[in-house]
Amino acid sequence: MRRGEVCALRWSDRSDDGTITVSHALGNGPGGFYVKEPKTSSSLRTIPLTRRTFDMLRLVRADAVRIANEFALPFGDPYILGTQEEKSRPYNPTQLGKDFAAFCKMNGFKCTFHDLRHTFATMMIAGGCDVRTVASYLGHASVSMTLDIYADVDPEAKRAAVSKVEESFGAEMSGYGNAIMDSVIGTPKRREPALSFSVDQLKAMLAAAEEKEARHGRL
Repeated sequence: MRRGEVCALRWSDRSDDGTITVSHALGNGPGGFYVKEPKTSSSLRTIPLTRRTFDMLRLVRADAVRIANEFALPFGDPYILGTQEEKSRPYNPTQLGKDFAAFCKMNGFKCTFHDLRHTFATMMIAGGCDVRTVASYLGHASVSMTLDIYADVDPEAKRAAVSKVEESFGAEMSGYGNAIMDSVIGTPKRREPALSFSVDQLKAMLAAAEEKEARHGRL
């Protein structure tokens, strides 16, 4: 997800089926940040969460609801990364980028927050996921946009994709493929089993052949 999309998430965007829906984004303007529609119509999307992320968010929300109940405060529908109150204030996307940069510097990482988005896409493609699915998760306007960005990102992924195609043909069309090859190069003829003789039999045949040859020589 983009920074503005992450910061615009509210608890209502999280579903009990283990998904989260991108329905808004935060933009920066002269007067500060503001809520806006997603970047494109394709940016409006539902993303499945890992089990660990889903459980973590469930615990965070339960804790926020517990605190609100203790102080008899209405909970409403706060931003997930914002203040946990009825009139919630969101996390500034620009500040999120700065805080992540500070975190990376402290821990020896060399990446930006947006690099996490690229890493996700790269890992999906390398894992054999089809580009259309990757594009839908990223919210790209077209599959060609995803291909333009990630076409040369992982040569090994390309080889793995070709291997999967080859495996698919091998599993589903091996019979048909063999039939075609037989029609082109012909089916190998069956060899007759080799004859076997004992040493004594070979000596007897050799003696008979020599006697026959000598007899023809005398004639």
